[in-house]
Amino acid sequence: MGSKYPYNKEIFITIDGKLSEDDYFIIKDNLDWILKRLEGLAGVIIPRTYFYGPPCKDEYLHLPHCYHQHIIETCRGQNGVNPECIFNLSVIEPSQKSRPHDEIYIVNDPINVDRYSSIYTIYGVALSAISNGRVFNNAGIVLSIESLKRHYGPKWPIALSIELIHESGHYFGLPNQESPYYIDHNHPYAKDNPLYADHCSHKYCAMGLPDVEGRDDLLDLARDVFENNPNWYCDYDLQLLIRNLNILFGRPNYTKDKNRII
Repeated sequence: MGSKYPYNKEIFITIDGKLSEDDYFIIKDNLDWILKRLEGLAGVIIPRTYFYGPPCKDEYLHLPHCYHQHIIETCRGQNGVNPECIFNLSVIEPSQKSRPHDEIYIVNDPINVDRYSSIYTIYGVALSAISNGRVFNNAGIVLSIESLKRHYGPKWPIALSIELIHESGHYFGLPNQESPYYIDHNHPYAKDNPLYADHCSHKYCAMGLPDVEGRDDLLDLARDVFENNPNWYCDYDLQLLIRNLNILFGRPNYTKDKNRII
């Protein structure tokens, strides 16, 4: 499935060097499973490169792995990692000129969003790569493993799966605002909690919320989605997802290695 659009950025995926090697493989396996599934749904290739390793001394910051770990260290504070800091540094990263890319950062620490973190647990934050057909330069995901482990214990990999699918949806321009299930700021859910806005009210859609409609947490959302919806997203969100992925990655002659690890 080709595309007439010229956009085709890579995704650089940085996994925090403070996470164990076992955690690294759990995270990477989840991401590869999800991205391969999205590739299959849309008929595209999503080129990606992984970075993992301990922080480096300043003299090695010219190395891509070291620079990406340096961004995490720079944005790490007493209350967690600041995603706005990560996105701001990522957009001016030196390799953006030679290899334009979006960023996914999987961090060990909690996510610190000042206005919400003292009230809500933030598992992940996403900046959309596309909205209404318009492609943005600064996009990606920041996701916290520490918060998932603290709330879900040994079941954290299940919570990770559904959270990655959910945040990937936001990253790729979901939910569909034309959907009858779309939760806008005037929706009763959003009036109860402002973070509910810009989600989907379909019970079996991964763009739904983990604590409504009889659900208590991400594990309940994972159960509803994985047991009832092989495509993960409601039909309205799925069609928009396929369209957006083809705008972003639809060039059929793209031959770069899509799964390198540095």
